[in-house]
Amino acid sequence: MKKYAIYLVVLLMAGVGTACSSGGSEGGPDYSSPDYGKFVITHSRKSFEKIPVFTPANDITGTITWSDGKTEEWKRSAIHVYEGAGPYKATYDLWKAKTVEISGIGKLREVDFSQF
Repeated sequence: MKKYAIYLVVLLMAGVGTACSSGGSEGGPDYSSPDYGKFVITHSRKSFEKIPVFTPANDITGTITWSDGKTEEWKRSAIHVYEGAGPYKATYDLWKAKTVEISGIGKLREVDFSQF
């Protein structure tokens, strides 16, 4: 079962979601896998450096899609600088992530756990 929490300075929200491996039958991502989860952050920071911490870190695979159309493989040290005006979105398509913690991001507008 997945757990998630948002930390800004103090714990704002905690709960338990549903359990969510990349690699579908055709070699592409298997979005129907119980290991898959999607997590979206809407924010107004032009530079996105304090990314969420997902665990267990060694087993997670997936991508981050930035709202300016750029996509990269998920990694714990991802940093992105947006072009143009915000608000901005960071969409995480991940496999095997069981928990997420957000700390010190600031300027958050929305956090969508509905598919995580």
